[in-house]
Formats: sequence, structure tokens, C-alpha cells
Amino acid sequence: MDVAITELDVRMPLSETAAQDTTQATYYTNVIKACLAVSRCVGITLWDYTDKYSWIPSVFSGQGAALPWNANLAKKPLYDTIAAALGGPASPPSSSRPTTAPPTTTPPTTAPPTTAPPASGGCHVTYQVTSQWNVGFTTNVTISDTGSSPINGWTLRWTFTNGQKVTQGWNGNFTQNGAQVTVTNVSYNGTIPAGGSTSLGFNGSWTGANATPTGFTVNATACG
Repeated sequence: MDVAITELDVRMPLSETAAQDTTQATYYTNVIKACLAVSRCVGITLWDYTDKYSWIPSVFSGQGAALPWNANLAKKPLYDTIAAALGGPASPPSSSRPTTAPPTTTPPTTAPPTTAPPASGGCHVTYQVTSQWNVGFTTNVTISDTGSSPINGWTLRWTFTNGQKVTQGWNGNFTQNGAQVTVTNVSYNGTIPAGGSTSLGFNGSWTGANATPTGFTVNATACG
């Protein structure tokens, strides 16, 4: 079974204290290590990256400070905690840090190619609506390489049947033209080994019906 941690954040009562920061770091570490302890941990994503755009203060009055960047888009020590739990390096010295915030996932040190040659062998796509409400839904999509050769760079396409729209996606570059959705790999998940898989997901909107889409293809090869 694939396992993913999604929409992760750890809120605290404000104002933020050093003791609460320590507890928060422990919770993040425990959750990340729990996923990594599973052989098929396919991803860990955060609910945004900065306290500036967090949903928490508008829902939980007097609480916040849940994410690794503060409201001024500066990294907190929590960033290094997350990096260490993932087995990566801590932040570089402040003088060498980029001025723009990096992504909230940790890519491998060698990025696979992002071009999309034809898939070798077969593919299988699993499409699962994990939650749904009156105007929206969240879906997890898994691409499996059922062939004998790795897929180096992928383009996934499908067609919605009820006018659904993708509103926000992760672990892929999403575009939509009418009913057709196209997703291309990002730098850290472009290679799918033979017998392996990669997962992505999105939030969407719907009205009336939310049927499973049709016509799944990877690099123009029809998938089961």
C-alpha cells in the first residue's frame, strides 16, 4: 500500500515560544519518520509553506505559526528540523541562501530528465478521490510503470466527464484545456522505475456529478 502524508502543519497558541517550537519540531519529526519507515512512502507535502498564507488563523482563533517559513517569508529553525528528518542537509548560511523560498519537498541530488519520450512497456493509473465536499474534492493519482524499462520523463493526460476543474495540484505541473487535463513531471519525480510508481494529487471543483475521468495516457500510451 502506498502511504502519503498530505496537508501537514502543526499549529500552536500564539505568541510563539521556544518550548512550543521544540514540541512542534518533535511532532514534525515523528510524522516524517513514520512515513519514511514505510517502504512505499510516496510523498510528504505541507499545507502551504509560509505562515503568511496559512489557513489556521482564520479557523483557529489565536493559533498559528504552523509552517517552516514565517509570515515575512523567512526560514525558521523548523526548516532545518524537516530537512534533517528527511535525511538532507540543513540550510546554507544566510549569506548564501536564495532570496526566493525553495519548494517544500526535497528533490534527489540528481534530477532526472524532464523530457517525455514514449513509454516503454505498459502503465497503470490509479485515480482516487480521497475527500469531497459540496463544491470541491481532493484526489490522489498514482502512475505505475508496468513495463520492463523505466519511464524517463512523463506526461499524464485524462479527460473529465462532468466539467470538473483542477484548482491546485502538487508533485506535477498541471494544465487544463476544456475537459482534458495534462500533467508533466517535476524535477524530482521524472523517472519511474520498471515496476515502480509515483504519486501526485490535486484539489478540484465540481457541480452535479464527480465521475471518474476517462482516457488516461502516459506519454501517449493508453494506461489501465
